[in-house]
Amino acid sequence: MPFVPIGHQQLLRRFHKRLMIVEGAFTEHIVTRAIPLGIKDRMFLDGLISVTWQYWCLFCRQLVLASALGCRTRRGSTLAPSVTPPTWERVSYVAVQVANNNRVHPSKTQNHLRREPTWGDVSKLGPIIIELAPQNASTLVSTFGSVTDGPAHLQIVRNATAHLNHETHREVLGLRPFYNPKSVRHPTDVTVWTEPNSQDYAFISWVDDMRLISDLLTDY
Repeated sequence: MPFVPIGHQQLLRRFHKRLMIVEGAFTEHIVTRAIPLGIKDRMFLDGLISVTWQYWCLFCRQLVLASALGCRTRRGSTLAPSVTPPTWERVSYVAVQVANNNRVHPSKTQNHLRREPTWGDVSKLGPIIIELAPQNASTLVSTFGSVTDGPAHLQIVRNATAHLNHETHREVLGLRPFYNPKSVRHPTDVTVWTEPNSQDYAFISWVDDMRLISDLLTDY
């Protein structure tokens, strides 16, 4: 899978456009409909949650790769490559090794995408970025390290919809202190909980958080 690094401004613009699409879909199909949710609503939300999670994972992967392989920042600076060889296969190899707590050997590469870590899982990104050592590492590590809501909550709900069992259900229930909760017949029900400060639906608050976080991540 070839990878051509793109500038942070273009990367941010693409991601925000995708967020606008999923937010619009949620508003059109859920907000304008009566609640409580029906089975068709939950089927729709299952897919929407999955797509939104994939968009977040893709943004994180592209941002880390672009930063390590060299690109133009939003402030107009040019990041030099921080890996040798400067290929996506090298970045992928480093990510796999670090995620699995294995030693990183010089110049080695790997090209099996299925082996890569879950790029949207912010708990895994700090050590990977430190090992890759891009020039914007401090911005990436500090911003990813501060993520506690938005994409982290999206990940919990997405995992629960993909793996319906008592353990993932318990993790979903663990989100109740962050929202004005209601009953949970299915993990997708969390999307229509409301965030106490903004009074927005939880899904909308996740999208807003991802907008803000992505803006901070590319502010270099």
